[in-house]
Amino acid sequence: MSEKSLSHCQGKGSLSHNNRTFVAKNVDKTRIRDNITFVNKPIDEVYHEIFDKAVEKYNSRQKRKDRHIDTGYFEYQFGRPPTTNVVTSPDKRNSFYEDVVQIGCKDDTAVGTADAETAKDCLVEYMNGFQERNPNFIVFNAVLHMDEATPHLHIDYIPIGHYKRGVPIQNGIAQALKEMGYGNGKDSIARWRKAECAVLQDIAERHGISIRAPEKSRGSMSVEDYKEYVRLKEEMETLREMEIAADDTELPGRRTLTGKYVLSDEDYQQFMDEKQALAAKETEAEHIIQTYEQKCAVLDDKKAQLDKREDSIAVKERESNERIKERTDDAGDMMYKARKMYEKQYDLCNRYDLLEQERDSLKWRIDELTYDNHKMDEMLLDKDKELERVRKEAERIRKRADDTHNDDMERILTLEKSKQEDKAKISGLERTIAQKDEEIEKKEANISMWQKFYLAAIEVGKYLCKRLGLHLDFEKAVDMREDGYRLNYILGDDDRTR
Repeated sequence: MSEKSLSHCQGKGSLSHNNRTFVAKNVDKTRIRDNITFVNKPIDEVYHEIFDKAVEKYNSRQKRKDRHIDTGYFEYQFGRPPTTNVVTSPDKRNSFYEDVVQIGCKDDTAVGTADAETAKDCLVEYMNGFQERNPNFIVFNAVLHMDEATPHLHIDYIPIGHYKRGVPIQNGIAQALKEMGYGNGKDSIARWRKAECAVLQDIAERHGISIRAPEKSRGSMSVEDYKEYVRLKEEMETLREMEIAADDTELPGRRTLTGKYVLSDEDYQQFMDEKQALAAKETEAEHIIQTYEQKCAVLDDKKAQLDKREDSIAVKERESNERIKERTDDAGDMMYKARKMYEKQYDLCNRYDLLEQERDSLKWRIDELTYDNHKMDEMLLDKDKELERVRKEAERIRKRADDTHNDDMERILTLEKSKQEDKAKISGLERTIAQKDEEIEKKEANISMWQKFYLAAIEVGKYLCKRLGLHLDFEKAVDMREDGYRLNYILGDDDRTR
């Protein structure tokens, strides 16, 4: 059973590289056809399939239009259209995640060898069960590359979780891991990766591959420091080998009869100088290695402290995000109330302007009615004068009638005195008196009727003048008519009548 390494780590998430839209220098173009594509869906379509119904459900629960999501979920979460590269949202969510899985390395599992084919079979079996094992990781792109040095698998997925607040289904790797049984916190992704590595290790062992224990990592050292550390260790090994070889090497010179070497002072000094130089170099290398190891230990301690600090920060960040979300909701409510108050104030301002216009219109109407009332007062005064004139005329007529009646009475007395002379004449005079009384009553009735008609005619005339817009001094026309002027003269075009 061959022994190989196993690599299961997070990738950069470049779909153009995975699907060979972009071909890097380490890719053998003649072997691109050997790659295996398990899934290849456009990310925008997958986002619509996953989140559209959730967004619709969220919108249906919102009473305020300003809280509706009018775009797709991707644009709402990440503030831009979907892209083939990973995009990070303000709350640290990635648009998608990628894992790179590999068995062996280029030295023991190079493409084209039997071991590479075995590793390929293991990766295919692992990928076929990935979605079933991880229902909350929606795989939309998965490719097995056989056109580079070693077979390896790129798995791109969108983590989904279910939430009580906001959109019911969201992009959230922490919630996805929790729902799949890996708990909370920063270590949940490590627990999930460990479980996936165990699955892949079991598959590899069934195919005759033993997975060796992972090598000690470089810890918190930078890549350059770690390379220098490895180089010094190799150089120190070389120095030790050179020292051992120097001890076993025969010294230059000639052997005496007793078996001893005889060296010249120059050769001996050169040998000792070389030996001391090697020892000094070895000491220096050991000192540098110790320095790097101490530095690594210090950095590991700092990394442990930073990990604790990151955990604390993550907890505080979650609490802060929750407070920010609550305050954002409160701010949204306040903005909504402020907008309603502004709209109400705007309506009140418009209503105030309309009321001012109505007030000005009413004020103008009051002035107009005041003027009309003044004119009416003048007309009533004229009518009172007219009534007084009519009353005097009636009294004059009555007085004349009374005078006539007195004259008749005198005649009657005279006739009575001469009654015996002409009874017939007295009887006729009595009838005449009776007729005169009836005429007086009729005239009084006619005077009362014509007085009412006169008043009504004046009002009708005024109304008609006003409706027809005639600038006619109606009272003057009435006076002129009473004085005997004809209507065609009063209403004619002659300027004298105006």
